[in-house]
Amino acid sequence: MPSMQIEPLQQVFMLFFAIFWGAIANVQPRWKPFQFHLFFVVPQARRRAIAALVVLNILPLCFFAYAMWALHGR
Repeated sequence: MPSMQIEPLQQVFMLFFAIFWGAIANVQPRWKPFQFHLFFVVPQARRRAIAALVVLNILPLCFFAYAMWALHGR
């Protein structure tokens, strides 16, 4: 089984990705995007919580995986 080595370009990308999303995670409490206590009560809060899950959790993970794949071997 071949070992996976992280290349220097991938390391630089991971560093800047971590810095950016660390800064975003620092201001998320002020935005209050995850209002799960109102999820079943207020329809706007439900849409906001679902949008926040997609935009702040799923899309960055997909982008990270794609970028690491695209930078492999360069």
